[in-house]
Amino acid sequence: MPSTLHGRVNKTSVDRLQPGQTLKDDQLQGFGVRRQLGRPFYYLQKRVNGRVRWLTIGPHGSPWTPDTARKEAHRLLGTICGRRRPRRPPPGAPGEPDLAEAVKQFKEEPLA
Repeated sequence: MPSTLHGRVNKTSVDRLQPGQTLKDDQLQGFGVRRQLGRPFYYLQKRVNGRVRWLTIGPHGSPWTPDTARKEAHRLLGTICGRRRPRRPPPGAPGEPDLAEAVKQFKEEPLA
């Protein structure tokens, strides 16, 4: 029978989850972790346009730790609340080569 727990999502609490249990974080609304039959998965539950949406962040383990999953949940909340999609930096932004420069780098690199 599924059960819902409330508390801080951290490594110890995630490792203690039994199959069928869900842990809702008491500090970040909508963020949590649940274990069905296999390994635990981090999620964000948010009401969007009047409907409850479950956004899966990822499974517990590399690269998703409680801290990285919490940061991703914050990022997703910012995206949802701002009603915008995550964007890539514009072409030619500092640190990003333009197409001509990328082709030049590709031609200069030796093939393995």
